[in-house]
Amino acid sequence: MARNRALMVGFALIVAALTSGYLMWPAAHAPLWAMIGVAGVVAILVGVRVNRPDCRWPWWVLAAALLLFATGDTFYNVTEAYFSASNPFPSPADAFYLMTYPLFTV
Repeated sequence: MARNRALMVGFALIVAALTSGYLMWPAAHAPLWAMIGVAGVVAILVGVRVNRPDCRWPWWVLAAALLLFATGDTFYNVTEAYFSASNPFPSPADAFYLMTYPLFTV
């Protein structure tokens, strides 16, 4: 139980640090936002590994959906921030966003 609490506190501190960096350094928005998204995926996978639920596949599907969503966000943010494309449509980000819906539905 103490290990689970330590993992949760560690995750909260990492995400708080990434969020603080996101708010303080506008030039680093895209990579920090990507790291925040991937941190959620890692948290799900670590939680599955540590808690060993009987039925793991729903958690893996949720992690995959969240990873696709974070990938879509990253494509969108990088396209806007580094390639000066304002609200690009259609873009690879849209494909990743659309792929999340079936997984979230499952």
